[in-house]
Amino acid sequence: MRVEAWLPAPRARTGLAVVLVALALLRVGEAAGGLPGWAAAWGDDAVCLPLVLTLALLAHRLIGREPAWRLPKAHGLAAVAIFAVVFELLLPAVDARATADPWDAVVYLGGWFFFQTIINAKTPAVPAARTV
Repeated sequence: MRVEAWLPAPRARTGLAVVLVALALLRVGEAAGGLPGWAAAWGDDAVCLPLVLTLALLAHRLIGREPAWRLPKAHGLAAVAIFAVVFELLLPAVDARATADPWDAVVYLGGWFFFQTIINAKTPAVPAARTV
């Protein structure tokens, strides 16, 4: 099955490509030791929700939802809340290696907004082919 069947909108495929390229650049930058401070602090947080939510969207479409189906906004906002609570409140309380950063929650929200407006955007209707 082709990727167009799961992400029919070209804008969605482009958005996912942007996220994957950003993730690759973050990994290369970390390996080279040359990431700016903001990218080291918030880069992973910015790309994690677009990746996780895209996987959830694709899983729904893979199990039988139509290609135009969109992940509800409430699911994305719930993911933002879950990530913020788990990674910024609970994990730092039980693991000394984890650091609570309230700005991470803002970055998670930005990642959800990117997903919602670019990857999960409404698919334009394609007119049915005419038969003569």
